[in-house]
Amino acid sequence: MKPAQLREVRYDVERIRKAADRMDELEMDYMDVMAKLKHAEQSLKIIATWAHCGRSDDDLKMIENRAMDTLVLIKDEA
Repeated sequence: MKPAQLREVRYDVERIRKAADRMDELEMDYMDVMAKLKHAEQSLKIIATWAHCGRSDDDLKMIENRAMDTLVLIKDEA
């Protein structure tokens, strides 16, 4: 193999290694975002449930609607 070809192969290997490292980083970031999304969903469900305790019907519906709207926004961004 010519020196120029060998150098190009080494560059290709390095680019592939960097791409694999980036994929690992992206996968970890994705897992982190999904964990945060799950936590946010659970928290909003707790808020919606809590809203049912001792509130007027108007307050209840408003709180529940805002919690559910927030869930939709979070899912759309994920």
